[in-house]
Amino acid sequence: MSFYGPFQAMAAICLQALGQVLYTYFLSGIPEPVFVFGSFLLTTLILNLKNGFSMPRRDYDLLIRNNVYTAITYLCFFFALRELDPSVVVAIDTGVALIVGALSDSIRRRAWPTPRRLTICTGVLVACLLLGARQFDGTGHAGLSRLSIWIAMAATAITGASSALTMSVCAELAERGWSRSRIVSQRFYLTVCATLVWCLALPDSLHIAVDGRTVGIAVVVTLAGVMLPMLLLQSAVQLSGPFAVLVCMSVQPFISLLLATSANLQTFDWRTALGIAIVSLLVVFDVAADRSAPRRKRAIASAPTQLASGTTT
Repeated sequence: MSFYGPFQAMAAICLQALGQVLYTYFLSGIPEPVFVFGSFLLTTLILNLKNGFSMPRRDYDLLIRNNVYTAITYLCFFFALRELDPSVVVAIDTGVALIVGALSDSIRRRAWPTPRRLTICTGVLVACLLLGARQFDGTGHAGLSRLSIWIAMAATAITGASSALTMSVCAELAERGWSRSRIVSQRFYLTVCATLVWCLALPDSLHIAVDGRTVGIAVVVTLAGVMLPMLLLQSAVQLSGPFAVLVCMSVQPFISLLLATSANLQTFDWRTALGIAIVSLLVVFDVAADRSAPRRKRAIASAPTQLASGTTT
């Protein structure tokens, strides 16, 4: 496994956490749908500008799947955050992503999961049950019905599954010669359209007072907390593979718990801490036991990335 892949994945996670903190403290006056729409739109525009706004001529099936998986990931994630504690959402999301990633890797290799992977998946399921129990006995958000909790937890599971599938598609695009900036630039078309509909469905969210300082901070948060982490994650996928990146991203629950607790957004609960600790220990076990894997070879960007203008990546 390349050292730089996990390093870039960890850097991306830290930048995403920093972006969440900056949004909480400086941009809380901007409704979430507006910020999500604006940040993804700006990311898409900047990266397409870098690539000359040229459209690819092949791999449409992968591009469509990538857009669908990405849109499902973010819409389900933000829906779940409205009902469940952030650290619980991230932990269940991460756990399910690991399980789906392990199964996807086994299907791709046409081999049964190893006993180590089965142990990790079982442990992750136990951790997710602990985290879910916290919501059902009333220590989670107040006033939620059991049906609402179940729906939110299902949305969280879908988030994890779709994020794992997204990484798999991104890895396949990289193997066909796509550069990381071109892959990321083509990911968010459907997400931008869906979040625009989200904004229009909530007309009050569009009536906000925006000044130059707020716009400047929003641009900085978008660049540092959205676009750069996406590029780093894509680079990590190309260097180490999607499952290795999912393993590295499992430290997110710890970061989420620390942020939520320090900001008084969530009270400490032993089941949350134990569930996150189980996931994290299993991740450490997987990384420590994993055998070194050769660096992925990038294909020469030729016909698969031929552009309408006749140029290539």
